[in-house]
Order: sequence, then structure tokens, then C-alpha cells
Amino acid sequence: MRRHHHRALALDQGFAHLERVALAAGNYVNVSDGSTKTLHRIVDALRRRGAEVLILAPDGDHPALLPVHNLVPVPSIGLPIQGYRLAMGLVGKARRALERFDPQLIHVATPDPTGLMAVRYAQSRQLALTSTYHTNFATYLKYWGPLPSTLTPLAWFLTRRFYGHFDAVYVPTAHLGEELVQRGILPNYSVLARGIDRDCFHPGRRCMQWRREHGLSPEDKVVLFCARIVWEKGLRTLVKALRRLEQSSVDFRCVVAGDGAQAGWLRKKLPRAVFTGFLDHQELACVYASSDLFVYPSTTDTFGNVTLEAMACGLPVIGARAPGTRTLVEDGESGLLVAPDDPEQLADAALELLIDDVERRRLANGAAQRARHFHWSDILTRFTSELDYIVGNSA
Repeated sequence: MRRHHHRALALDQGFAHLERVALAAGNYVNVSDGSTKTLHRIVDALRRRGAEVLILAPDGDHPALLPVHNLVPVPSIGLPIQGYRLAMGLVGKARRALERFDPQLIHVATPDPTGLMAVRYAQSRQLALTSTYHTNFATYLKYWGPLPSTLTPLAWFLTRRFYGHFDAVYVPTAHLGEELVQRGILPNYSVLARGIDRDCFHPGRRCMQWRREHGLSPEDKVVLFCARIVWEKGLRTLVKALRRLEQSSVDFRCVVAGDGAQAGWLRKKLPRAVFTGFLDHQELACVYASSDLFVYPSTTDTFGNVTLEAMACGLPVIGARAPGTRTLVEDGESGLLVAPDDPEQLADAALELLIDDVERRRLANGAAQRARHFHWSDILTRFTSELDYIVGNSA
């Protein structure tokens, strides 16, 4: 197996070469998730370092993320996942804007028709070409019904074809990178982790008033699930685990933070749970810190921003042993890892920590300590320096 290639670069290289970057993304303003927020941080970091960025992505009547600078809309169609769109290509106004912009580097965030046309454009002009791998789309298909799931081998094949063209592909965790190498998707990779806003997410955000307002007493043990409420976040595993937990002798309350297409279904399955709906960062930090345990059965996350946010707020995590979660959670030190799609293990691990206050507090402290290793400034400084290096060596 080929290991990932890591460039040893000085962090103060600056932008002697990199002045114009074109970003092709399937979703940039129309949804607010970990991937789109990361792209906004990348764009902000590039602009702070003096690079101009042209964004080629679908727009929307009601953007979920603002502000947006220098966005040129591309044609798109809606996807089965609420709010998400498939960018259909670089044509017309978008193509002309790209040609006028004359980028030195094209960064592709999504393996869609627009991304493919951006790859071909870069190849035809011998431009530097990079990508970030945000989403394991092939793993989503099994959650969309029997017919889509039969297309999984084709999805992996197309993914393999798409990612063979780049000077560098950045993945959020080394565990994911190794999985993609094993599948033949990537020959090698570099890691672009995610960071945490520690001014917002920290244990001091715990708020007893918030608990009282939602009918939670100081003695209640609060089990939190936070995510977009969609099938691929492991909702069926979550429901089965919580029902098993309800059969135990321990008293607890469940809080669900977030919204999504399956929110109505989940409300019916968990009638005693507190549902907060969509929350901004400040509200969400309060919910994390005011809870006692974070359960996260998702196996599709390539990183898991919500997991890192929960840890930063001092929550021990009970999560599936999947690439994103097992990178963040040190089993037995900052949480407990369980087998994927196993509600019994998930419930039993949660029960263990709900009963043992001393162990739960020990893991809570470990979670907060672990989260401190993820600094956005360090992560983005290294990443933008690497882009500068790539451009400088492709000129």
C-alpha cells in the first residue's frame, strides 16, 4: 500500500506565486454543513493571504451561508438530499468568467459535471489542479433505498476515474485516506483536517437556564444527538439504541439538535425527546455544553464537525468506529467507539457512562483536551502554503 505523501513546507512561504484561484463546488451557499463551512474558511484564508478567488457553484434564492464574494452561478438540479444540488457544468456566463479570471490553480470540491469540466479546463491549459474529498457519496446510496444501493459499485468506479487527475487530493483524516488508497480511489493523499472555534465551543457554555427552559432538571442525564436529520446519519441505529437504553434502569433525557428531511419521522419514533430544530453556532454550543453525553451512530462522515464541537464542549462521545469518528475519538480516552450499525453496542456503551459518573467525567475531560489539538489557523496556513508550493512548481 502506498502511504500518503506529506510535503514538508515552511509555514511562512507566503503567496509569491498564488494570486488567482478558481473554486468549483457543487454546494457552497445553498446548504450549511461541515463541507460548505470548510470551503468558506478555505476561501477566507486564501483571500487573507492576498489571493483572489472565483467561486463557480449553484446559487439560491435563500442562501444558507453568507457572505459570498465573487460567486458565478452554474446551472444545477436538485438532489434527493434536502437543499443539495448537482452542478451541471461550466457553460455560458460561468465559462466566460473563468476564462477572464485566468486562474493559476483550479480547486475542485465536488465530483460532479461542473467539477469534471473544471478538470478538463485545467488540463487543457496545464494549470495546477487540486481537490478536497469531502463526501463519500458511494456510501450514501444504501440509505436511499434498494435501487440506488445497487449502483454502489458504479459510484466507486466513477469516483476512482474522477480523482485520478489531480496534483493533490486533500482528505479530512488519514483513516479515510487509507481507505481510499485501499479501494484504488487515490494513489496517495494529503490531510486537510478540520478545526474548532474555541471561543465559541467550550465547556463554559453550559447553561442551566437552557435546561430549565426545555424541561430538563439539574439531575437529568442528557444524551445528545446532533446532525442533519437524514437517513445517512444512522437514524435507525439511533432509535434502536435509545429504545434499548429506555429499557434499562437509568433515567435519561434525549435531546436532538438539527433539522432535515427525516425530522418528522424521528419525532414520531422519539416522542419523549427534546427537538431543538436548526441552531446557530452560539445556540448549539450551549446545547452541547449543557448535555452530558454525545451519541453519534453515523458511518458516512468523512470527518464529523459535530463530533469535534461536542468534544470541545466537554462531551464524551459514543460513536461508530468509522473513518471520521475514530480519527477524533481516542477509544477509552475521550469517548467510546462501537461497531458500525450496532444499536446494542451503542446503547450498552451509553449506559456504561450514564451509570458511572466518574468515568464519564474523565472521558469528558479527555474529549475537551483532544479537541484543543485542532486549530483552524494552523491547518489553513499549512494548506494555503501547500497550494502556493504546487503552483510554484507547476509554472
